[in-house]
Amino acid sequence: MVKLGNMFGQYDLVEIIKLNCTFKKEDVVFGFRLPKIGDTAFIVEIYSNPRKAYELECVQEDGDSPWMATFEENDAELKLIKKSEFQMDV
Repeated sequence: MVKLGNMFGQYDLVEIIKLNCTFKKEDVVFGFRLPKIGDTAFIVEIYSNPRKAYELECVQEDGDSPWMATFEENDAELKLIKKSEFQMDV
């Protein structure tokens, strides 16, 4: 498990191991609930300006997306579940 950092790539599947902040409803781009420990999510975007952050989308097995939110570098600790086979050149 690692904090958000450079090891993750776009479209990687990650699991939230620890939350270091409290998300509020207004922090979630869309969805019907807030991120929680144990959720799995895809990294849909990686930001570097003005600071390092990841846009994560949680997708359940039934296809529902309970949330999409921006995670800044110290907001959570994530574990890589599956490295994406498709990587975009930025």
